[in-house]
Amino acid sequence: RQPKAVGRGALPPSIIIVRDWPFLMNDEKIIEGNWQNVQAAALSNSAKQIAVLHQLPDAMLRVDVVNRETREIRSVAPFSYGGTNFSITWSHDDRYLAYVGNREIVVLDSNTLEVVVAYEDQFPCFVGFSPSDEYLALGSWTQGTVVSTAVWRR
Repeated sequence: RQPKAVGRGALPPSIIIVRDWPFLMNDEKIIEGNWQNVQAAALSNSAKQIAVLHQLPDAMLRVDVVNRETREIRSVAPFSYGGTNFSITWSHDDRYLAYVGNREIVVLDSNTLEVVVAYEDQFPCFVGFSPSDEYLALGSWTQGTVVSTAVWRR
């Protein structure tokens, strides 16, 4: 789960909390980083990595991929916010990350965090992979679209 700031005096969330299933039998594991204002986080489908969208102390935005067990940051990339929601998700095979950015939905290679493809949209708000990773759902305030990933998926 991602803790939420509560009230005007509350600090923005700066930790990620993960709990294995079944929840009642497992303790929370706190993942800390040099994060201020964690906007969104997503656990990979293999549960080995966490993607974190966050703000740095200098107010720059970044996406980090963190090893869940060692808590080491594997890779980082700049992130340009401007969408209508913070949304990040992994493909089911863990090879890609997709997030809502500034007037676009961006798909990254999860190992290098290099941009694979970007879909322009004036009001992006959600992104999600189909169970087979064959399609990508692009959510927008104006319309939702489903696109094939076959063109860029390797």
